[in-house]
Amino acid sequence: MNQTIVLDKIRRVILLKAGIHAISPSDCKHIASSISKDTKKSISETTVKRLYGFAETKSNFSRYTLSALLEYANEIEAEFANVLTHEQSLKQVQQNCKMTSSATRKNISNRSGIPYHLTVRRIFPKLDFDYFYNSSYSFMAIVSRAGYGKSTIMCHLVQQLLEESTETTEKDALLFVSARDIFDDQFQYTNLEDRIKSKIGLAEHTDLTDYFSQQYQRNGSKLLIFIDSFSELLINNIAKPVIFDKLINLICSIGQSEGIKVIFTMRSNMWSRFFDRIRNMPLVLEKWFPGLCFDIRDQSNIPPLALEEIDTILSKIDPEKSRYLPQDLKSKLKYPFFIQWYYLLKDEFPNFEPTSDLLFFEIVDRFIAEKIHHTSYATEKTIFCRKLTVLMQGHKSVPKLLLIEDLAHFKNAYRELLADGILMEEKQEEDGIIAEYVRFVHPHVSEYFIFLEHYHLAGKKINQRFFKDINANYTGNSTRFQLMQWAAKVIIAKGDFEELELLISKSLNNYEKKALIHFIAESLKYLKSRGTLLPQLQQQDLHEMICSHLAPLDFVDSRYLDTICALHGVSSADRQTFFYLLVVAVYDCLSLKKCRLSRRIKDIEKLDFKETVFGLSPIALLRNLNHLLSGKIVANPELSWQIEHFKQNKLTLEHNEQKIPRDVEMLVFVLMIIRESIQNPKGVSKMIDAMIAYYPEILVSNSPFSAYFLAIMDLSFSRGNQSVSENLSSKIKVKIKQMKREQNATKFSESIYKLSKAYQSQKLGNYEIAINFATHCLEIFRRNRLRLIEVGVYELLSELHGAIGDIEKKNDYLYQKLKCLNQEEAAPALIESK
Repeated sequence: MNQTIVLDKIRRVILLKAGIHAISPSDCKHIASSISKDTKKSISETTVKRLYGFAETKSNFSRYTLSALLEYANEIEAEFANVLTHEQSLKQVQQNCKMTSSATRKNISNRSGIPYHLTVRRIFPKLDFDYFYNSSYSFMAIVSRAGYGKSTIMCHLVQQLLEESTETTEKDALLFVSARDIFDDQFQYTNLEDRIKSKIGLAEHTDLTDYFSQQYQRNGSKLLIFIDSFSELLINNIAKPVIFDKLINLICSIGQSEGIKVIFTMRSNMWSRFFDRIRNMPLVLEKWFPGLCFDIRDQSNIPPLALEEIDTILSKIDPEKSRYLPQDLKSKLKYPFFIQWYYLLKDEFPNFEPTSDLLFFEIVDRFIAEKIHHTSYATEKTIFCRKLTVLMQGHKSVPKLLLIEDLAHFKNAYRELLADGILMEEKQEEDGIIAEYVRFVHPHVSEYFIFLEHYHLAGKKINQRFFKDINANYTGNSTRFQLMQWAAKVIIAKGDFEELELLISKSLNNYEKKALIHFIAESLKYLKSRGTLLPQLQQQDLHEMICSHLAPLDFVDSRYLDTICALHGVSSADRQTFFYLLVVAVYDCLSLKKCRLSRRIKDIEKLDFKETVFGLSPIALLRNLNHLLSGKIVANPELSWQIEHFKQNKLTLEHNEQKIPRDVEMLVFVLMIIRESIQNPKGVSKMIDAMIAYYPEILVSNSPFSAYFLAIMDLSFSRGNQSVSENLSSKIKVKIKQMKREQNATKFSESIYKLSKAYQSQKLGNYEIAINFATHCLEIFRRNRLRLIEVGVYELLSELHGAIGDIEKKNDYLYQKLKCLNQEEAAPALIESK
């Protein structure tokens, strides 16, 4: 009898006698002692470890060792012989299978990329299995690229089948094994059948297919063989055909029998080679069930994670914070291996909560480092990937023929890139001829190497040459912006202020500029949390440069506040910190967040920096606003006098070169407008007139603050009794359009301007037009939780529907207003205001 099979029997008998279900290295000493005691033959602990694979085996066991082991196992030889007969009970086979399957599932689940209990049980594998189980197919492969969760899917499927107390699962024998368990030492035995029989406890002379064909005919019982982890086999060009042949022989031996089903996992590149072997074997091919989700182009039948599945996993990882992740970021985590890196990042930096694309870029960066830069053949892999991007030239794939010369030099690197899911081969038919193509599996990895190639061509500088090449090749392509983000990441890592300023000043549309600044701000904050942020990236000049490109008070853009908060997190100067806190305080007032405003005031009070604006203290103004929002009547004669002094145009101000308000001055002006709209609505127009008197250039400036000021002015005039002259209204409209065209007007300014159109239409009696404008604005302000303005729109819509006689909607909007104010525990002054 083959020594391998003999040793399998000895191992199993020894474990039965010792009462051990899952052996560990610590058990070997006890077993060695028992053998020596019973047989009077010396057996070392190391020999037992070699027997169970815990120590390296360089040669076969000696006759002396085999004799001692067989003598020790002789006491239950009779029982063992009865068990290993063709007539043994199926129940014993099922127990053997269950013991092996549980150990395999535990072993594989312990090696999961994220803790196994955080993974999700997917729907399609059970649907595939149920169809396969009841069909005439003999084998099914779970196929995908590396890191798509094949092993996890199989573990969940096996666990689900073992846990189900159904008639089907109770009568079947389910064997779950690692490929190493039945393919190791593949040159030392002739077929898989013997190894499987030794695993499940069938005698050597028993025909596996006949046995389970009889069991199936007798009571419907089947043998379900699950094989995982082919990727762990050390396969070379000699061993691979042998493994394929043994797998094919097993499928052929099953033949038309419905008593045995084989399910195994394979990476796409290995499956492609296996499929090439069976392509011209119709008897084998017709027994293959591809699965309901098989994609022949990607050679995979595992679909990406659905958003619902992603939400389930993220809620398990971090129940409190996962719901705040943007949907577009969640959608990028549809591949399980990306979730693995997300989990590692959250574990390493629990307070790392970016809302930009930074998180995904960091995941891709670490993925590439792990799979390429920190592996063998790292240099060859990098060079090959860069060469591939050059040959792609805007296409998604490259004919393999163009890479023949490179494949000869980078054979091992290329093979590992395929195995690790970086690259993939695909076949395309051209004029009846099948041609092979090579491409990146994920476009995000491709974009990294495109950036790397252009970065090296520009002398490892983000300079005019770099931007010229990018614009020449990717203008109008989404890849261009991805390359800009990779450039920002590299610039910040090396701390080059000049390159960063050049990057931000490049021609980008409004959306891209906001997104890029948001990305930069969160990159700075992330590096600071890691303790790797360079000092020059915390200086005042950097913040002033970034803020000069950042559209102010853009509270309708969800990224604006996130950007401000991230910049506040890396600010080292009190003056800059004061500005960031003041911006957020304006939002707190507009959103009626009194508690947050109180915290903001305390943070400002801690700063050494103190500044008066328009002759008044911003902190005093914020305290007064907090009292107004809370419904407290706290007199502050000095502040009231200072504001009246401002409105009466009695201040002497030092103008800057542009003769427009500084950022801090505009923020204080907005806070005064909010105060007047609550306490003295009629004073708003005087405030605006005073601002024009102090800064006449604000009406003609192209600054974003100018657009915001014009919109506020238009809204104030439209709401009040003061009529808007046709000339002024026309000028404001032209100015807003011009600034929108020049990308200086924010969505916030545009929304306020549209709201003023609603009030103007109301005055003209055009109620339907007014309702359309107001409804559109309500959606924007409600979505961004700008409660103070939202309440005003509810009041306007209530009046408009009352004017057209729709009392039901009038009351509904009145109810929505009161509900909103009640939720924020608003002051009576807000409820009564109009």
